Amino acid sequence: MRTARITGLEVELAPEAVADETLAAEIGIALENVRTWSHGRERFFAPDGTGPADLAAAAARRLLQAASLDPRDLDLIVFATNTPDLTFPGSACLLQAQLDAAPVGCLDVRCQCCGFLVAAELAADLVGLGTYGRVLVAAGEVPSHQNRFDGVDAELACM
Repeated sequence: MRTARITGLEVELAPEAVADETLAAEIGIALENVRTWSHGRERFFAPDGTGPADLAAAAARRLLQAASLDPRDLDLIVFATNTPDLTFPGSACLLQAQLDAAPVGCLDVRCQCCGFLVAAELAADLVGLGTYGRVLVAAGEVPSHQNRFDGVDAELACM
């Protein structure tokens, strides 16, 4: 059985940093509620038209370049997200197209907060079995496009 390994890790954040104070004012809730629910001080919002696959593509390009790999070297793309770009096709397919990767298998994993762990374990198992050699595991979330900011989903909007 082969052993899978992590070759590298890259991160791409959406460009707009939104502080707790700004979010509290925008949603119309108390600052302390935002701080209690989010446990953070800022989150990053993506502009309209920017989805998880867009953010993942930027990170994946840097990752592949650092590893001296071409996107066409990939055997499989696994994408963990709960906020997919579209219902269909999956974000992994959109990432594949943005990278101009080879026509390989692409699948999305939707397992809430543990999605990346499930995706990484799936990739490791498939490499270990010899089914695939080079698997790109990506994770991306853009909840700012799906949360309501009218107070109804205030707890979610804080994340």
